[in-house]
Amino acid sequence: TINILEYCLTTKNEISLFRIIFNSFCSNTIPLVLIFLSGFSYIGIPFTIVLFAIKGLSLGYIAGYLFSVSAKGIGYYLVTIFPANIIYFTILIINVLYSYIMTKDIVLCISDKKKLQENTLKNYTIRFLIIMLLSVTAALIEGLFTKLYFYLFSF
Repeated sequence: TINILEYCLTTKNEISLFRIIFNSFCSNTIPLVLIFLSGFSYIGIPFTIVLFAIKGLSLGYIAGYLFSVSAKGIGYYLVTIFPANIIYFTILIINVLYSYIMTKDIVLCISDKKKLQENTLKNYTIRFLIIMLLSVTAALIEGLFTKLYFYLFSF
């Protein structure tokens, strides 16, 4: 298993900073977009729960694997993956919350129990754009910390 870690570390060290940032942004943006879109549907509520759980389990699996391999794995996780995911999971939770609120408003509107405010969709979209900017920030942090890790701990 150490050979797998060594291969990944060597490969990631050879990748450009832009590519690391782009890959991080893409992998973290897909769940955010899916959760945003699920806010327009009642069946989106269980979908967001499952998506959030999968993302959390995958991060836990990665952490468990890296912690079990070696000190390099622990260092790599703590320096590169953990800081970006603090931001990412915070915005993921906020995105889920706004998705639930949007779903609730749409369901109440459809059942004629509440009239949809004219700014509801606009506010939901603006909040999502802010979330996307924060996702870019998390990707930048992951990319910069990854390069910093390889600069400080060259193997």
